[in-house]
Amino acid sequence: MHKTFLSAVLGPALIVSMSYAAPPLAELAPESTVLLAGVRNVDAVRAKLDQTGLLGLMEEDAFKEWIDTALQNFDEELEQAAADAGFEKDDLSCPSGELGLAVFAAKGENGQPVPGFLAVADFGANAEKMEGIVRAMLDHEADGADVEWEE
Repeated sequence: MHKTFLSAVLGPALIVSMSYAAPPLAELAPESTVLLAGVRNVDAVRAKLDQTGLLGLMEEDAFKEWIDTALQNFDEELEQAAADAGFEKDDLSCPSGELGLAVFAAKGENGQPVPGFLAVADFGANAEKMEGIVRAMLDHEADGADVEWEE
């Protein structure tokens, strides 16, 4: 299991940790978690999508047009973000295992509550390559914010 584990607390600092062999997100999420969303195995979900009625719905013209528009906007933003961080969109890999996000209450400056985010992405065989890309993109996006990397 090769997971890229990202923990971000919005506010005074961004804390990021890269780990290989992290436990599932549900075990990592703090008690103050208010939202936990994700899938345990991206590859398995993609394979099973062919067996569901959802794929047929996604092939309908109206739905396909909506998805294409949304993906085009996302694709353009992703391409720009990658270029800004010194990569090409084609360098990026899709997670293959667990992919998830936890939103929780964290303590900011002066003990004030701020939203915290915990994300897990298992990139499988591409974990090492994606670690460098994720680091570069987060460092670029932080734009002077306090970023702390945990090993």
